[in-house]
Amino acid sequence: MFFKNILFVCLFLILCPNILQAQDICENLDDAINRSSILMSIIYADSFQDFREGSEIRDFNRNIKINNELLKIQLNLQIMVQKKCAIRSRPVWVVEYMDDAMACQSARKRKGYDPSSDPEECDMSKWKRKNYQTIKSQGSKSR
Repeated sequence: MFFKNILFVCLFLILCPNILQAQDICENLDDAINRSSILMSIIYADSFQDFREGSEIRDFNRNIKINNELLKIQLNLQIMVQKKCAIRSRPVWVVEYMDDAMACQSARKRKGYDPSSDPEECDMSKWKRKNYQTIKSQGSKSR
């Protein structure tokens, strides 16, 4: 009888996924996509401030890092489809958080980068995503 109860509990936990847990998974996957977008903006912003000689290798490394973040985003989106999560309707852009990333990089250059005391501008929880339409309109004006 004891083993039947344990077996029942184990089967219940395996076969009946918790709806709240599924919602948490979906939110975590969406948060991971946002973090990747933020990291891509930081990497891209770093490229604007790197004019030293021999920066081709650093550009190559930055492109690999951005590619890795794009692969993470692709994987997270595939998992979201498998888990039947609501897929985000907005596209993922490298420049979504560019204004904040540039402000962070500038603050780090001004104050001297110290990982133990990052400037206030680098608090990513306060960063605001640019609207897709704003990015699109700014791109067409610059052409």
